[in-house]
Formats: sequence, structure tokens, C-alpha cells
Amino acid sequence: MALSDLTVVNTLLQDAKLFKVIGRSAEPVALDGQFIMTQPVTLTTTSLGEMDGRLIIADDDSGAMYFKRLRRRGPIVVLESLNPDGTAPAEILSLEGELGLPRLTGMLEVVGVLFELPN
Repeated sequence: MALSDLTVVNTLLQDAKLFKVIGRSAEPVALDGQFIMTQPVTLTTTSLGEMDGRLIIADDDSGAMYFKRLRRRGPIVVLESLNPDGTAPAEILSLEGELGLPRLTGMLEVVGVLFELPN
């Protein structure tokens, strides 16, 4: 069925960024070589609450990037693996460097997966 109103698609694409998936840590959500579409999210207490349980790309103060599911536990952020086979561990970050953990410095909401880039 064709979409008659492309407003939703245009909104998703307006500030979208694409990232190529490398590796198997995001299976079965996204496979190696596929692309994830993201939207920017301003890092605030409110946005962290709204993003709890959602798929994100997060980056920390060392420059590392993660494609995981966000779980917030007070000042601690747990980035859960998407792959149920147990080979990709969770990552634990902090909001302000608590407990000597890396600090979450940014996040993008994952809004879609592309199997391949359009021509």
C-alpha cells in the first residue's frame, strides 16, 4: 500500500544521519552492512527519560560510539546489547563521570533500518 501522506517520511529525513552497521552486535535488529537511520536528540534529563528503552547511538567522552538500547538508572546509563547470543556485552556509562565511568556525551535516536542505500 502506497503512502498518501509523506509528512512522516519527510520529518524523519529532515535531520537524519545514516550509519553503516559493522559487525554482528546489533543482530537481529540490523545486520552487518545495513544502515541505521538516526535523528538527533538533545541530551537532557527529560530526553534521557523519553529515550529509556529505545534504540540509540550513544557516544562517550573517549569518542567511542555504541548502537544499543538505552536504560537509565539514576546517574548511570546502561547500554544493552541488541544481540541475544551474549557475545556483545552491555556498556555502562555515567552522566557526570560518576564512579569513574566514561561519560555519555551525546545520543541519536534510531528511527529506521535500511537494507541498502537507495540509488
